[in-house]
Amino acid sequence: RKACEGIIDALQSLAKSLELFTLLAARQLKSKLSEKAELPQKKPASSFVLEASRALTAAFACYAHSDSAARSAAVKAAGEVTGITAVVMPGNDNTSIEQITAILDILRPATTDERTVALKGCCAAAAGDGYISVEEAELVRLVALILDLPLPPILPGQKM
Repeated sequence: RKACEGIIDALQSLAKSLELFTLLAARQLKSKLSEKAELPQKKPASSFVLEASRALTAAFACYAHSDSAARSAAVKAAGEVTGITAVVMPGNDNTSIEQITAILDILRPATTDERTVALKGCCAAAAGDGYISVEEAELVRLVALILDLPLPPILPGQKM
């Protein structure tokens, strides 16, 4: 366990450009290493799941695209894939680690179908410009892992 925590700390210090990724990865690994048994969670109400999916899609659009036009196009692409209409707030409000952590906590006990729709929104938002960077692909894979929907490795330039 100490070796794993050391690896986590080393990864966090090496990957400053992937701050969101490392924080989510560290959170996921530390929760898996936790000695406390998790209590079963109640399934969240569908309205909470829908709002969480919208917020996660908007967060991915903000993470993947720096200008507002590209963010809006990414959210529109995600809406076409999932049927969920997300709204991107101005600034970086959608990308705080606390917000993404709270969103993922809401989505974890949701049904597989609901989690799959949220993940498809993330994929579509990340690929809204027709290109997925390695960082975006790995972040999508990490979110999939947290949502218990593991994905195979995504190669650079691969269509999603």
